[in-house]
Amino acid sequence: MRADPATAPRGVRAAVEALRAQYGLLHWHFAFPGVFGEGRRGGFDLVLGNPPWDTLSPDAKEFFSRYDGRVRFQAKAAQERTIATLCEDATVAAEWARTRRELFATAHFLKESGRFTMFAPGNLGKGDFNVYRMFVELALTLSREGGRAAQIVPDGLYAGANCMAIREALFTRCTWGLLGFENAKGVWFPDVDTRAKFALYAARRGGTTEAVEAAFVIRSPEALRFALAGGTLKLPVTMVKEFSPDALAVMEFRSQRDIDIATKMYARWPKFGALVPGTTHREYLREFESGHVQGALTEDPSGLPHYEGRLVAQYDHRAKGYRSGRARAARWEDLPFDSPGKSVQPQWYVPRNRIPTQALARVDEFRVGFCDVGSPTNERTLVATMLPRGCVAGAKIPTILFGSVPSHLDALLFLATANTFTVDFLVRMKVGLTVALGILDSLPIPRISADVPRARELATRVLRLVCTGPEMTPLWNAIADAQGWVERVPEDAPPPGA
Repeated sequence: MRADPATAPRGVRAAVEALRAQYGLLHWHFAFPGVFGEGRRGGFDLVLGNPPWDTLSPDAKEFFSRYDGRVRFQAKAAQERTIATLCEDATVAAEWARTRRELFATAHFLKESGRFTMFAPGNLGKGDFNVYRMFVELALTLSREGGRAAQIVPDGLYAGANCMAIREALFTRCTWGLLGFENAKGVWFPDVDTRAKFALYAARRGGTTEAVEAAFVIRSPEALRFALAGGTLKLPVTMVKEFSPDALAVMEFRSQRDIDIATKMYARWPKFGALVPGTTHREYLREFESGHVQGALTEDPSGLPHYEGRLVAQYDHRAKGYRSGRARAARWEDLPFDSPGKSVQPQWYVPRNRIPTQALARVDEFRVGFCDVGSPTNERTLVATMLPRGCVAGAKIPTILFGSVPSHLDALLFLATANTFTVDFLVRMKVGLTVALGILDSLPIPRISADVPRARELATRVLRLVCTGPEMTPLWNAIADAQGWVERVPEDAPPPGA
């Protein structure tokens, strides 16, 4: 028995009317009875769209820059003071509270209402709440059996871990293909970052996909015309599952030769995230994420150096030195690998008592750190090095230990592989703007035992590359003591290095 809305209390009716006006609620079956009504076709013949690419997370800098443009470029402490001053205006404070509540409430509704179900499980589903994913799910569910859906979306649709469930639906319930674009020189969108990548997908509901027809890195109208004229690849879904069994990410192959090379690499070596008997397993940690930053960063050098992504390059933990300015106006100086007087020169320090408990267990260890900002338009996408003791890695530098007792040898041998052109070749086909942990886990990385003749040669060379400052002398001597491959040096002297 259906309840009569007129019998609802006046306050309830008023609240519902207000929410309808605020959110523009739409009931598809009422709005399109000819499409969804009883005995009708059960969906649209075609759903086209260019959904918003926003994320449902409050951005203080973006919000408060409407009232004071300096917020975007201020140091953290000055920014907090400016925001506090702006919030003294009751109207501004109320609007900020309303904005945050609306974002959190919308995300909660999308996740908990049951209206949307294509969420990646576990760690794959973590990260920013991307709105475009909801629109893709709507397009796939609102089109009829045999109907079609096509949209312009970020490249995360085919490569992002949190779109895993959507890709699974496309593989198992649809036939689909895609074109991947790169905004090089602003050719597609002049006012958008030239590193931005996006995709146009087209799917037909019903059946399954045996091979995805695709073309990637389309940077010009000529390349688009070539792709549309048949210049696409057919990527078997079996290969997608082999290369990315958890995330089902589609790699950006450009030719059959690329496919052959990747197939050979995956056939030879295990994925980095796989448990291999007799070897130590990687342990990731983001030591000091953005949520930890509030009020913790200081200029007092008695704290631990705070590592930002720009400090890390291949085999180099001192790639840049901070000079002046804050936030986007910060100025950094490149420090070439062989610069005399090179040292760790961070923008910020963190008091030891502000470091999260989990991170405290490893900040006094040598460990691998890699920059997860890794656009394929950069010279190299994956860059990793050994971080010194007595520092804390920021949100953009995930760190890696091998086993509960850190094995420096495993770390050195990992760096010997991770910084190669061959691994970078694969990474560049998987990455949009972030080297996610899932991407790293999907890479075929050799597990090299110390007994392998080449291990000594590789580890010694990597040791010389990473031990270029006095802060790395203990690492040099630890290898000297454990392996005898190099000679010890005085603790207060710099190691020989490269």
